[in-house]
Amino acid sequence: MNTMQRGMITLLRSAVTGEKLALPEDFQLADILTEVNRHSIATLVYEGAVNCGIDKKTPEMQKLFQTYVKMLVTSEGQLREIQRIFDAFDEAGIDYMPLKGCKLKALYPKPELRAMGDA
Repeated sequence: MNTMQRGMITLLRSAVTGEKLALPEDFQLADILTEVNRHSIATLVYEGAVNCGIDKKTPEMQKLFQTYVKMLVTSEGQLREIQRIFDAFDEAGIDYMPLKGCKLKALYPKPELRAMGDA
């Protein structure tokens, strides 16, 4: 495993556990941004980076923060809409079974850390 991979895993672990973890000595956040965006894990990486003490003022952290805020707003809207739909189904006596994203969000320390493309 290379430094980039170890660093990314460390950040993800920190986001999930809330622990401040030591990053590899030669780890550079800029080196993982392409992969972070490709896998839609910017919110997790930002949360882990904050926990690990990476300076919030760096350009990379600012970029991740923008994504974090967008995801927070999106997540809140999705959760409200999902609840509205579930309430309507309940009121109408319609059985339903939520799958994947909307159920997995509840397992994360913060729902916005789990990206969800649909509801």
